[in-house]
Amino acid sequence: MYGLTIVPFYATLGIENISYVLEHTNLTTLCLTEDKIDIIVKFKSEGKSGKLANVIIYGKYSEDQLNMLKDVGFNHYNMNQILTQGAKRSQYKAKVTKDDIYTFCYTSGTTGTPKAALLSHGNIVANIAA
Repeated sequence: MYGLTIVPFYATLGIENISYVLEHTNLTTLCLTEDKIDIIVKFKSEGKSGKLANVIIYGKYSEDQLNMLKDVGFNHYNMNQILTQGAKRSQYKAKVTKDDIYTFCYTSGTTGTPKAALLSHGNIVANIAA
């Protein structure tokens, strides 16, 4: 593990709740597909992207999309390039404990804003072992 906390975005979360989660979690890096670039650029231009600074893109994207990301101040990266570069480097392993948070798992927020269940590394290991 690299000591990173994962925050998945589900389709049921809804577009309107993405900015809430970005601000609530203080995410600095987001992995997304090219069809979501417009959404994240809109949030950034409206000041609704929290501390998000880095966008990692899966799939093909246009030069116009890259320019949109640059124009609002995002750093952008291609997932394939990251994987290629990562394979060339030694593996860093963070020291995590069973109590360190592994993931935030949000509900769809049917009774208001989304609620997060925080799952630790210990929770994940116990689930795998079960």
